Amino acid sequence: IINSAPAYVGSATSDFRDTMEIARYSTYATTRAAQTPLIFVGANDGMLHAFNAIDGKEVFAYVPYAVKDKLSALTSASYVHQYSADGSPSVGDVFVNGAWRTMLVSGLSAGAKGLFALDVTDSSKFKEATAAQVVRWELDGSDADMGYVFSHPVLAKTRDGKWRAIVGNGYNS
Repeated sequence: IINSAPAYVGSATSDFRDTMEIARYSTYATTRAAQTPLIFVGANDGMLHAFNAIDGKEVFAYVPYAVKDKLSALTSASYVHQYSADGSPSVGDVFVNGAWRTMLVSGLSAGAKGLFALDVTDSSKFKEATAAQVVRWELDGSDADMGYVFSHPVLAKTRDGKWRAIVGNGYNS
């Protein structure tokens, strides 16, 4: 781990008032508080790691598509350091598809052009979850407007009523 700052996910991440959405946020917050807290951090082994915040054991790791081709270099006897999943994740509660969810969004910093989002709502289901249940989306940098995202994404409800990940387009876009 070189540049990634850890993100802690324990109880609810916001102080939304119950009148904001149809589903009561306070009910979601109560459910969230009963879950095992996690720490998420990007590492230069090509993965975003999730650790149990109580005992330190790894719960899961995610390899963003944009850095997957760098993993084989790690086993080379002549390995020279390459940045990979080096971004700092941001976590927030959002109301999507009629329910509150906890989302993680991260860039890859110097590792690759790109950005990804994971649904980290229920840590108890990570072991049996498929990638499609956890990975919400990934931008791999093939769009010329996407650069190396070093900043912390912000998760916010915008004026049009939709929840969005807001981030600068990144270095070298």
